[in-house]
Amino acid sequence: MIGIDLTSIKRFKNKKLNFVQKVLSDDEFLEWQNIENKELYLAQRWSIKEAIFKANNDFHDFKKINIKRNSKGVFEFQDFKISTSKENEYVIAFVIGGLKC
Repeated sequence: MIGIDLTSIKRFKNKKLNFVQKVLSDDEFLEWQNIENKELYLAQRWSIKEAIFKANNDFHDFKKINIKRNSKGVFEFQDFKISTSKENEYVIAFVIGGLKC
């Protein structure tokens, strides 16, 4: 299963706290509170979660998707392979899921 999402970082500027808490898992929310570039962090997580949802509609509750980074800085969630890129004001996420790699 494949999912892709492109989003504008500026969409996430000055988002209300209740939106942030609805989108981020509890662990992500704690991390978000201590990060400097909140808009980029939120845009990346949103784009990854949208791509995961597009790949597998079972993941419709974004709060239950907990995106982590491994020791090499690679995004991880379950068995999904995740790739992101940032260019100027945009973030793109590409995921492949359902594979046993």
